[in-house]
Amino acid sequence: MTNTGPRHAGASSRAFAGGIRRVRQAFSIRATQRLLQGDKSDVPYAELARRLGISEGAFKVAVHRLRHRHQEMLHARSAQTVSSPSEVEDELCGIWWS
Repeated sequence: MTNTGPRHAGASSRAFAGGIRRVRQAFSIRATQRLLQGDKSDVPYAELARRLGISEGAFKVAVHRLRHRHQEMLHARSAQTVSSPSEVEDELCGIWWS
């Protein structure tokens, strides 16, 4: 069973922030954005992993988890700006394609 209570959400947000902080320390802001958006990096994952001092496999898992959490956070933030839950996807599409 997944714990979706406030304590879990706070811990997840802190873990996400810590992960982003480590990536931003090793890479440029643009490179971090590209990783989160799923764009191909100009630098191979093996090299990016080496810069962080982790294996390529661990790096891929970390990027996957960061992308997933980033998506959750975007949905949550977007839900706060629209009047109904059905508008969230339209809002996100407007952000990505503008």
